[in-house]
Amino acid sequence: MSRLLLSTDLDGTLLDHYTYSAAPADTLFPLLNRLNIPWIFNTSKTAPELIALRSQLANPHPFSVENGGAIYLPKGSQLAADLEMQEHLGFNVINLGLTRSEILSRVEPFRSQFNFYGLSEISADEMAALTGLSLERAELALDRNFSEPLVWRDSEEQLQRFALSLAKVGIQVVKGGRFVHLQGEVSKALSLEWLIDQYQTLWNSSVESVALGDGENDRAMLEMADIAIQVRSPVHSFPVINASGEVIQTDLCGPEGWYQAVKALITDRFPDAF
Repeated sequence: MSRLLLSTDLDGTLLDHYTYSAAPADTLFPLLNRLNIPWIFNTSKTAPELIALRSQLANPHPFSVENGGAIYLPKGSQLAADLEMQEHLGFNVINLGLTRSEILSRVEPFRSQFNFYGLSEISADEMAALTGLSLERAELALDRNFSEPLVWRDSEEQLQRFALSLAKVGIQVVKGGRFVHLQGEVSKALSLEWLIDQYQTLWNSSVESVALGDGENDRAMLEMADIAIQVRSPVHSFPVINASGEVIQTDLCGPEGWYQAVKALITDRFPDAF
């Protein structure tokens, strides 16, 4: 029998779009742990943000940062035990893409042709105003290592031109919920694929992957998972996806929809769990 692995987006999916609360989804976390089902953050957020959130939500698992730019493994994890890894903030790190400094260097020649500014150029106060985050959380959100989010102030047509230009220098342009993200040739899907491979080796078992997301930048992750759970958003419609596996769309938004879908999944796989 396959083992379950959950890969979840955060903002608008596990966390409420407006309040950043995880309720009522958080009531399922102890049960997931008891059933040995990893619930892995796979998000555009930074490592410092996720370390704080991981502590707050008592998440013991690896996590993927900045749209698949890197994967952070807890010290002592048996995943990838045979690989050489860097260390950062007390975790072992698998770098899957470009560093932020490499991205900024490659985008510099295009600045005069397009109207945007990056988060590397703003203060924590400005970040808090843009996102509704507290000042402390805004500071964590600015501490990036593998991507550069932009506030796009140009047309959609110009954004398409920008993306084509940057593709020639190895940079992807990905639309997120609030920002346009610049990153290397990585994705949430590639980081999920890496994690599936590692867990299959560790468990000596096949893995049934479940991806949960609400936005355009979750598309690839949802499409490659065995079960794609599209969590309803209060601010946009479901992105169109071409998934090869099962697709579930929640009736409820954010963490309420997450709770609805994951509870149904656990009930189906583990009838005696509740």
